[in-house]
Amino acid sequence: MKNLLVCLFLISSVLVAQRSLERKFNPNQPVVFSIHKVPSDSIVAVYISYKVPFRNLVFVKEDDLYSSGLNLLFDILKDDEIIDRKSATSPVKISNYEKTKSAEQYIEGLVKIDLPFGNYTVRPTAKSIISQKIYPLEEIDLQLDKDSMKVLDPIVLDKIKCNGNAALVNFSNGIPYSPDNYSMLFPISDLNLDSIKVAFIQNEKTIFESTLTNPQKINIGYELCEEKLVLSSSGKEKFNLFELTGKTNLLAKEMVEITISGSGFSTKVLKNVVWIDEPIFLRNKERAIQLLEYMISYDEVSDLLSEDEEEYDKVLTDFWKDYDPNKSTAFNELMSVYYSRADYAMKNFSTVNNREGAFTDRGRIYIKFGKPVEIRREYSSINNTLEIWEYEKKQFIFTDKDGLGNFSLMNQ
Repeated sequence: MKNLLVCLFLISSVLVAQRSLERKFNPNQPVVFSIHKVPSDSIVAVYISYKVPFRNLVFVKEDDLYSSGLNLLFDILKDDEIIDRKSATSPVKISNYEKTKSAEQYIEGLVKIDLPFGNYTVRPTAKSIISQKIYPLEEIDLQLDKDSMKVLDPIVLDKIKCNGNAALVNFSNGIPYSPDNYSMLFPISDLNLDSIKVAFIQNEKTIFESTLTNPQKINIGYELCEEKLVLSSSGKEKFNLFELTGKTNLLAKEMVEITISGSGFSTKVLKNVVWIDEPIFLRNKERAIQLLEYMISYDEVSDLLSEDEEEYDKVLTDFWKDYDPNKSTAFNELMSVYYSRADYAMKNFSTVNNREGAFTDRGRIYIKFGKPVEIRREYSSINNTLEIWEYEKKQFIFTDKDGLGNFSLMNQ
């Protein structure tokens, strides 16, 4: 009954998802790159786009605005020798402090490098405009082989447009793990093709396959439009673009093999299915399993933790399948809400002597029931601080006896 009640409360407010937000530049993954290659007769136009969530930036207040930004430097190497260098600067000024903590808003930028066919390494570095600190980033290997570029990497489209041009998801060339569907474009150099077949395979199982027809013929290029990466017709070479719609929400959060075939050719492409706004709490799979104590018994949690650590991701996925409110998609909204609430609890209910806000009384109630309709504070005659959470049919009263923010639940 315990886990059923928690599940019902979660379903009733499945849209109330809050993200825990870090306040410093994240050196582990500060910049997300996407690479798009468009060949012509002897040159490949390499477009390197990047995006950085605001929460990874250092902001300072200047008058009524909050300022930040990055300088990006790209050294292009061939045989360990620098042959070219590109740079880009992305400043940002915003008026809302809360947006500086956003995981859903980004600075975006783009550099274009024209290279002959061959193998190269791109060595990027990021420099904070505010702190002037320099962050070396992971190197990018470029293999520009003419024969392998007759079928270009599939393009994943976002749901927005800018001046009539389709924006790209622009996140590590990945496919979003999401309840929503994203359109995909398959660029083919053979302009005589009128159809292709695509199949999406995960764990040796075909998730879906489709025949695509009625291609558009455009000169593929990329550019920024209002700080969004968009597909344009500014390129030198024309390609057949086949569009796939209405399928991507069937994909699980793991690698997918895409088979693309047509008259006289067949090729395979590997892509990551990426949970772009994955709750931070899920980065530690052991803690994520421990947090299930609000849904199941201590012994059941222990049984889950007894599995090999390498299996924890699968353990979590399998557990939440039983509580998936929409089994027609691979994305589990309930799991997302649960751990998004944990993020919020970690941010808002941790204290100086208790950094585990998700495991406090207020964290437990927030994770189980979501955001209260009303929160108010009162002060008792013995100088205790009372915090009262009102829900439509429930009330919870917490008391802080030591004045350090360590609220404990008075009523069950």
